[in-house]
Parts: sequence; structure tokens; C-alpha cells
Amino acid sequence: MDQSSIQMDYLHILMNSDIIVQAILLLLIFLSVLSWAIIIKKRKSIKEINKQNDEFLKVYSESASFKDIINKTQELSLSSFKTMFVEGHNEIEKLKELDFLKHFDRFGLEGVERSLKKGMNDSNLRLDSLLSILASVGSISPFIGLLGTVWGIIHSFAGLAKGGGTLEAVAPGIAEALIATAVGLFAAIPAVWFFNYFSNSNSQVNKKMESFAQSFLNRVEHTLSSSKSRFMGFSSGNNNNKVFSEINVTPLVDVMLVLLIIFMITAPLMLNGIRLELPKTKEVNRVNLSTQQVVLSLTKSGEFYLGKDPITKDTIIELVNDKFKETNTSVLFLRADYELSYGKVAKLMSFLKSGGINSIALVTEVDEKSKL
Repeated sequence: MDQSSIQMDYLHILMNSDIIVQAILLLLIFLSVLSWAIIIKKRKSIKEINKQNDEFLKVYSESASFKDIINKTQELSLSSFKTMFVEGHNEIEKLKELDFLKHFDRFGLEGVERSLKKGMNDSNLRLDSLLSILASVGSISPFIGLLGTVWGIIHSFAGLAKGGGTLEAVAPGIAEALIATAVGLFAAIPAVWFFNYFSNSNSQVNKKMESFAQSFLNRVEHTLSSSKSRFMGFSSGNNNNKVFSEINVTPLVDVMLVLLIIFMITAPLMLNGIRLELPKTKEVNRVNLSTQQVVLSLTKSGEFYLGKDPITKDTIIELVNDKFKETNTSVLFLRADYELSYGKVAKLMSFLKSGGINSIALVTEVDEKSKL
């Protein structure tokens, strides 16, 4: 038998195959081209995302303020970390308009955490885009090819039923059936391999995003606790070098510890010409204040006096410590007007404690009518 007569011309077989098999082959070729187009696009996209992520992390670690980070990373729109950072920073900007200290005491950084999570989800949507198509191509292509194989074999057996029982009669049908399976595998294998590759790459980016979220929260908390002399939340002033001011947030448990060490004393209503309406309590431990004792007064209008001398809040710690050295004492007698809110007095005591003044006596007036 002539070798050329039995050699199969695959293109001729495909051109003369059943219309169903031809449609299946065209569909598989389309899926293969589509998957390769997605593969090329995703590789380019992930490469650019990783590059921008590295650039953003470099800027983030080298910049002293969030404002600098924003200014230097405006072009890094594909960075997953940039997306998370913007969401977290926007939430912080919104908190500037609230009583941030009170909000932080009640809720911590939950709002910022949710914003970072939103940024992570938005980044994942970008990372996972088109991967579902690759997964579908990898899953269904073998079955579509198998359908073509089954149909081709059925077509071959139909030829046998007509009396053509030789190998030459059924070989074309079997060949077109096997070609359908091969094309199906050709479309599926790259799609599955690159789907796993991209999924693993996205998983690594997700772990880095989780680490970045923790780093961001740590940076915010460190900023909140870095200054022990302010309690007014994020600065809304004209500070062009930092996104927010240094803030000290005294935990509630610290305030309670301060209150536990306070002992109540009574004193005359007037001291050194400074008029205050002191809280009234039952006499606990009468002490007559003298010039040898360090007395800090806070009026209802917010003015501070050390003894009889007016002072500013910024100089309290330094002047009180100087008085301690001068009088050889370590107890500060605090006189606060009755009309002042509890919160202002608590903040003042926490401020004093942050400056190393731990022995504080709260001065009150004897209530002669008290029956307690």
C-alpha cells in the first residue's frame, strides 16, 4: 500500500468533517485565543501592580507624614497599598470633624480598620478580574472537546452501518474526533496553569496587604500616643509638614488609677485673692494651705494660677517641678472651680500625670450642712 495514500491530511479532514465537529473546533479555538489574550494582559497588569506596590512601600517607609505620601504617590494608581492607604487616610480626615478623642476611647480604630478592609477588597477586585474566565476555559474546554470526540465517533459508526467496514472508511471520523479532544486540551491546559499562577500571585499580594494594614494601624496609634501634652484630637491648623498632630490619648484605666490615688482635703474658700467656688464635701482631712505648699488653681473661665501667679498650660509642668524643688515637696494641691466639667478636670489631672506629677490632692470646701 502506498504510504502517501494512507497518510492523513488533517486540514482536509477538518474541512470535510461534520458541521457539529467544525463548530466545536471553532469554539475551542476561540476559547484558546481568548485565554491567551487574558494571560498576556494579566501578566502585564500584575507586573505593573507589583512594581507600583514596591514604589509605594519605599515612599511610605521614607516619608515623615501622610501628606508627603499622598503627594509623592499620585501616579501610583494601580498600587494595592495606595488604594488601601487612600481609604484609611480619608477615614482619618472624616474623624477630624468629630471629637476624635472620645471616638477613639469608645471605638478605637475600628472605622479605620473597616476602611482599610474596603481598600483591600477594591484591590482584590482588580487583581481577580478576568480570572473567572480563565477558570471557566480550563474547566469546560476538555468537556467541549470530548463532545466533539463523541460526535465524531458516532459519525464514524454511522459510516460502518452503511457497509463501509474498512479502516480507511472509519479513520477520518476517528481522526476528527481525536483532534477535537486535542484542541480542547490545548485550550484548557494553559488556562488552568496560568489561573493557578495568578491565584498564587494574588495570594502573596493579599498577605502583603494584610501586613500593610497592620503597619498603617500601628503608625496611626503611634502618632496618637506620641505626644503626652495634647488631648484635642487631630490638628486642624496650618501644619503643612504632618497630616495630623501628635496626640496623647490617656486610656480610661489610667484615669481611674489617677483617681484612686487622689485624697480629698478641705481648705478655705479663698486663697491668695483667687476666687473659686469649690465643690462642697464633708470634712475628710483639714489642711491649711500655705506658701510652702504647691497649689494649682483652675478657674471656670479656664485660667491657670500657680499660687497667686497666672500661668499658661504649656508652662505648668516646668513651673510645678521648679516649685517642688524650691519647697522640697512632691504633692500638688489642685483647686478647680465647681462649675468646671468633670472631663476638663480629668484631662488636667492626666496632663499632670503625663508630666511626672503623680501625687495630686484635690481641694474642696467643707460643707457644714453635709450629713454624709
